Amino acid sequence: MNRLILSIETSSKICSVGLLSNGKNLGFIEELDGRKHAELLPEFVEKLLKKNKVQVKSIDAIAVSIGPGSFTGLRVGLSFAKGVAYAIKCPIIPVPTILSIAYSLRKKKPTSGIIRSHGEKVFFQDFRWDFEKPIIKSRPIFGELNEFKKRNCEIVACSTDTPETHWGWLQLSKDNGGIQGITYPLIADTNKTISDAYDVLMGEYDYDDDGSLIASNTMIAYRGLFLIDKKGIIQHQLVNNLPLGRNVDEALRMLDALIFHEENGEVCPANWEPGKEGMKESHDGVADYLSRH
Repeated sequence: MNRLILSIETSSKICSVGLLSNGKNLGFIEELDGRKHAELLPEFVEKLLKKNKVQVKSIDAIAVSIGPGSFTGLRVGLSFAKGVAYAIKCPIIPVPTILSIAYSLRKKKPTSGIIRSHGEKVFFQDFRWDFEKPIIKSRPIFGELNEFKKRNCEIVACSTDTPETHWGWLQLSKDNGGIQGITYPLIADTNKTISDAYDVLMGEYDYDDDGSLIASNTMIAYRGLFLIDKKGIIQHQLVNNLPLGRNVDEALRMLDALIFHEENGEVCPANWEPGKEGMKESHDGVADYLSRH
C-alpha cells in the first residue's frame, strides 16, 4: 500500500518541506529565510504536491519537527501541521530536531548532534544506534518557577495549541525540546478568544454571526506576559514580536515592584530593584527622591 508522508522542518532559519512515499523521497523544497516561514510553508506544500500530482487529502501522515530550535519557527510549523492534519484527519508524527540531524549519520557510531540556541548556548545530544538510551545534555528551563511561588504568585500559561498538542509536549523531556515537568496550568486557547481579548493575536480574522472566529490565514499569538494583581487588574503587560523572547528576571523584578507598592504604598521609580527605596506618590515625594538621586 502506498503511504504518503508530508515532512515539515521549521526549527531553524531554513524552511523545508518534503514528500515521502513508502520511505522514498519524492522531492523537497527549502529556502533560507528565517522571517518568512509562515508565508513560505503553504506555498512550498502546494508546489510540492502539485509537482507530484498529489492531492492534500491523499496524505497519510504529517511529520513535523518539534525542536529544540527556533521557538517561533516551531510554532509556525506545528500550527500549519495541526491545521492540515485536522482538515484531512491524518496523524501527526513528532520528530525531535537533533534526532533527525543525527539519523542521517547513524552508520557512524556514536553520533552527536548540536544546535545553536540563544547567545552562546547550544543543545547537545549523543546518540548510540545500538538501542542504548541516548546521553542527553541541554539547558534547564524551569528553574525559576520556585521564585514565583516564594512570592505567592501563581503562573498560568496559555497557548493557541490544542489540548492534544499540549499533552504531546508534556510527554517530551526538556532535553528533547518538550515541556515535561511543568506543574502549572496550561490553557488551550484553541478558539483564540483569550489571545484576542489580550490583544496578542496576529493574523487576519473576523467573527461570524454566532461569535465564532473566522481566520483567513495562519493565526499565531505574539509573546505576551501579564502581571495581574489580587483584584484581577493588569498591573504590567509586555507583548513581544515573535523573534523576541521574554526575560524571567525582569518579570520577577516587576512582581517585586508590585509587592513593594502594595505593602508600602510607594512608587517604584525607574530601575528600581528589591532593597532600594521607593518614592512618595506626590509632587513633593518625587522632588525629594530626585534631589537625593
